[in-house]
Amino acid sequence: MYSALFQLGVPLGLIILAWFSGRWYDHNHLKSLDRREQELSGILLTDLKCFPGGGDPVKSGTMVMGQVVIANDYLKAFLAGIRKIFGGEVKSYELLMARARREAIVRLLTQAQEQGFDAVGNLRLYFSDIGGMSGKKGMAIVEIFACGTAYCRTPETPS
Repeated sequence: MYSALFQLGVPLGLIILAWFSGRWYDHNHLKSLDRREQELSGILLTDLKCFPGGGDPVKSGTMVMGQVVIANDYLKAFLAGIRKIFGGEVKSYELLMARARREAIVRLLTQAQEQGFDAVGNLRLYFSDIGGMSGKKGMAIVEIFACGTAYCRTPETPS
């Protein structure tokens, strides 16, 4: 009796532990992203090829980059595999991509700020599927590479 209960309880306990620890980690990472994005909110970020704010990127521009590789945990990968059988949105992959994109942009903005720039133009994001979101078996691991041109905006002249 106790042996069967133990054999059922241990895996169930590990699944519950994995579920809560994964959610806790995701929650803390999102809180950290919110805080860092707020700290970097003074930096102008645009995907336009022109440079708003009157900057002259030829004089002061430099390329800045941010890169991140993020993986889902095994429990989310397993549950996503079940979702793929029945179809529909795979929320854990959406959250994974959103976290990776935001982290890469925060790293790019941090690099620009550390170099003394207050704007980034021509932002480009590149995605790479490292671990199997494209249909292969395996864990979802994605890489996001963000790059752009950092420059200093010219101070606005009073009218």
